[in-house]
Amino acid sequence: FFYTMRTSFVLLLAFPPSASALLSVKPITSDAGYHSLREATRSTGRIAIVEFSSETCAACKIARPLFERMAAMYDEVEWHEQLYESSTKAHFKSCGIAFLPHVHIIQDGVAIESFSCPPSKLYGRIGSKLHSLVAPLRPHRGWLNGRRWHSWRIGRRLDQE
Repeated sequence: FFYTMRTSFVLLLAFPPSASALLSVKPITSDAGYHSLREATRSTGRIAIVEFSSETCAACKIARPLFERMAAMYDEVEWHEQLYESSTKAHFKSCGIAFLPHVHIIQDGVAIESFSCPPSKLYGRIGSKLHSLVAPLRPHRGWLNGRRWHSWRIGRRLDQE
């Protein structure tokens, strides 16, 4: 566990999130905003990712820059974050969220993937799922910004299936 956490920190320091990544993660302030996002994905056919987190959660603080970095890499996807507050407690329970950070991947109005994981596995877990969803939309399969997409954590190219 310590080794994977250290690897995530090394990646974070080597590739800090850009200013555009900070702007690409949009906040969701209420449960109505979450439901309207689901309806919007149903009507537009886009993919949306929602990270449920808390400002007091240490794992969420570690996962936040990783999430922002992924937002900069996948601009075909809408990236959102909903913070845990006392007013959103019932909404978090209705979504089946027991641990933070928690991620929903939404396509066509349905959460096709829902999971909680430590920050050390967040990058690989979202990346592998998104690669299978977004790769058909990209002109050159396996390429990202002119270079080969490679997951440093798992040591293999994600385009090899």
